[in-house]
Amino acid sequence: FATNINPGNVKAVINIEMIGKTNSVGKERFFLTGSRLSDLEKIMNKNLQKANLKEISRKGDPGNLFTRSDNYSFYQRGMVAHSIMCSDDNDPCYHQSCDTPERIDFANMTFIINAIVKACQTLVSGEDTPRRS
Repeated sequence: FATNINPGNVKAVINIEMIGKTNSVGKERFFLTGSRLSDLEKIMNKNLQKANLKEISRKGDPGNLFTRSDNYSFYQRGMVAHSIMCSDDNDPCYHQSCDTPERIDFANMTFIINAIVKACQTLVSGEDTPRRS
C-alpha cells in the first residue's frame, strides 16, 4: 500500500496496535515507536496536556518495534510514520495461543482510543504537521 500513495499527500501515518494490554506502560498510558525520528510525540504530548491526560509514557523502542511494524514501510518512503502501543513483545502471550480476548482490558483500551483522539486533535484540525528529525 505504501508504494501506491504519494508521500507528499500524507501528513502522518499512525498505526495503532497492541493497545488491549498494558504490560509495557501501565494503565492509561501508551508509547510511540521510533519517537526520536520525528516531532510527533511532542505534538501529541502538547495535546494530551491540554486535555489533562498523561503524556506519552517513555522514550525508546524496546525490541525495535518501529522497524517491525506496519508503519515502517511508510517511513521508508519518507513519511512521518509511527505505531502507538501499550504492550510489547515481552508479554508472555505475545504471538502465542494464550493471547485470547479474555486477556484484553477493554475499559483501558477504550480510554486509550479516546486519548489518541485527543492527542491527534491538532493534526486533524491542520494546526500541526509533524516533521521528521
